[in-house]
Amino acid sequence: MSTTQTFHNFANLPYELRHQIWHMAIRPAGPGIHHFSIFQSAKNNNSSLTKLALRDNEQHAHCDHKAAAPRVAGMQKLHSRMQGNPSYYLWDAGLWTTCTESREIMLAHFRIRHWSEMIQGHRWEICFWHSHPVGAQHDNEPAMAIAPYNNKELHLMVNPHRDLFCLDPQDLGPPSTGIESSVAFHSPVRSTDMGP
Repeated sequence: MSTTQTFHNFANLPYELRHQIWHMAIRPAGPGIHHFSIFQSAKNNNSSLTKLALRDNEQHAHCDHKAAAPRVAGMQKLHSRMQGNPSYYLWDAGLWTTCTESREIMLAHFRIRHWSEMIQGHRWEICFWHSHPVGAQHDNEPAMAIAPYNNKELHLMVNPHRDLFCLDPQDLGPPSTGIESSVAFHSPVRSTDMGP
């Protein structure tokens, strides 16, 4: 008997069952741990880390440091987005691009439309996640970064006010900004980048 990675009849399942399967594929509620390598972008402009760096957004394009895929456990020089990476952000990253239905499930689960409506009701400055508290109403506010992977994009979701970030320094120089500004996540409550 052969095994297959693809279930071709998934689209023929009743919507309720597909909906339940999509929800089961989303990472569990609660805090998660995310691993990144941090490197000085000017010094490592042509390194393998540059190819594994999170995609810049408008604020992070001018940062001294960049966040990239973590080191593979036990390997000093090898970095990988997938191999040996225990980060929670990988749990459901593929659901953003699998199909329209899975993307809709992710939009609903992370309440992206809710955060977008908050933006429209208020004048939020374009701002990205930061380490200081912003109030209980934002405790579950998600943030996203885009990471290149096999000529595609991975959408990495985190909760910056609840999750733990493990940053592995790689040849850092003196930063002119805080290291947390190097991790190019942006928040839907403070930026329209995540709107539907």
